[in-house]
Amino acid sequence: IADGSHRKLIAQEFKQYLSMVLKEYPSVKYSPLRSSINELIISECQKYGAVTLREEEAELLWKEAV
Repeated sequence: IADGSHRKLIAQEFKQYLSMVLKEYPSVKYSPLRSSINELIISECQKYGAVTLREEEAELLWKEAV
């Protein structure tokens, strides 16, 4: 998230970037930790002033990471 923020990616590029990262961790996709990871993604996006994500949008990142 910090890297994507520093690259000044537009919203769609940023979301694709996050999806690619999540794709590298397929076991987490079905983990009970998924909702906690979504919360972390949302808070880190706010922290770095990157894209503002809602819970539904964070959830969609996993679906795109197929």
